[in-house]
Amino acid sequence: MNEVNRYKPFINAFIVKDFKTYTNAEEAWYAFSGKKKGSILFVIVPKRDQETFNTLKKLVDPDKWEKIIWFRSKSNYPVKAALKGKLINSKTLIQLYKNREHFYSLLDRIALDRMGNKYGPVQTVFSGHRNTQEHLAVSLNPNELFIMDSGANIQKRIKSSGYIDVRKYGRRTPIKYIINKIISFKIFDRSKTKLFTVDADTVETRHGVVKNEYAYRKMLVDSMETGEDVLFVSSPIYAKKERGVSLEKYAEFVIDTFAHLNIDPKDVIYIPHPVHENKRNVEKIVEKVGCRSDDRKIPIETKITILDKLPRMCISPYSSALVNLSSFSANKFKLIYAWHYEFDCFEHLNVWKNRSIKSNPAIIIEPINDTNSLFNIGRSGCEKPRFKDFKGLMRS
Repeated sequence: MNEVNRYKPFINAFIVKDFKTYTNAEEAWYAFSGKKKGSILFVIVPKRDQETFNTLKKLVDPDKWEKIIWFRSKSNYPVKAALKGKLINSKTLIQLYKNREHFYSLLDRIALDRMGNKYGPVQTVFSGHRNTQEHLAVSLNPNELFIMDSGANIQKRIKSSGYIDVRKYGRRTPIKYIINKIISFKIFDRSKTKLFTVDADTVETRHGVVKNEYAYRKMLVDSMETGEDVLFVSSPIYAKKERGVSLEKYAEFVIDTFAHLNIDPKDVIYIPHPVHENKRNVEKIVEKVGCRSDDRKIPIETKITILDKLPRMCISPYSSALVNLSSFSANKFKLIYAWHYEFDCFEHLNVWKNRSIKSNPAIIIEPINDTNSLFNIGRSGCEKPRFKDFKGLMRS
């Protein structure tokens, strides 16, 4: 049998769960296929997340996909406690019943298996690396799986085995093995699993790695004009209590950054973090700073290319978004890290800065010294890193 003919009409399958993975899927589509024929897109969104579903409905481009399958999952979370007891007994069964997430996972697993049998086998799957996404990838019976990752913190997901996210369930008794087979989502053969990531140059892994160069975004940017707006990509250091930074201090730092760079706040569009900032806090910051905001929960990598014009500048305290943007900015807009003087007190931020300078020469590190303290450390206390991370500051 001809190798291509054994596949059903869809050669490449792309599995996404949110705006970030859809952005990566478009890049993978452009890099590996670029053709509508033979490309199938699966969108898996939990039923409880109507906002993501509605936004993806507007974002997904039907011109790229021969078929688009929408699936509203009952569960999209890992099974954590199903295998904890040494033996299966009535108490364990009661606990499983109370924790309905296990049953939701089982129902999703059955539905995804049916979907995989209907549309597979396929040659290649591009997917995330967790739960429903990868289970569907396995069910599609591909030759290989590419895990799509934006590059941020990917090294932390690489286990001691050299592979990403290989889950363990403790001592493998026969009953645990059976429950695992019935309930847990499947993981694709790691020896056939590759990574498609922005961070390909630095990740240490046994996986085969292909660099996501944002070629599709680069093509879009090349055809766009540059406008007068400035984007401030927020790194909400005020949003977690262990950092000890108030919203008011953070807003003052943003104001001082604009003053240092001689930017009129009216030209600025504040881009909040899609997870760690809520609408109320963003409204407070925008009002205090005097800028505009774009709180659509769409990755900045996509947001930039659906604007009428490119910004003339993107600023952030230390967001990984700027690293991704540098892959396709083509020097059409400036990329600046607004570096508060106290950031040098933290080892993890120093590593971040040095790595950014080395691998992304398009990014400018701009020291912001004419501003107030954020962490109550002071100006003279950061000649070298004093703390491993923000938690280290709180423990001192």
